[in-house]
Amino acid sequence: MKQVCSSRVPDPKRSLASHLPAVLDHLMEGITSREWRAREASCLALADVLRPETLHLRAARALQVAMAAQQTTCSART
Repeated sequence: MKQVCSSRVPDPKRSLASHLPAVLDHLMEGITSREWRAREASCLALADVLRPETLHLRAARALQVAMAAQQTTCSART
């Protein structure tokens, strides 16, 4: 995914920083999707977006992501 983004966007880090709320909203929708492909892709994308070096800057949003993932995991087990 990083290669696709790098080839299509001149400065991926700046673009991600400026569009982060919209990207995270889209990934949050995907992480709770009924389709496993969408959940898997969203989880992998979240791992790329929420890198450890930037996680402290987005701690509140990361907490929301973790809570949604936990709810998805718990509902998938039932």
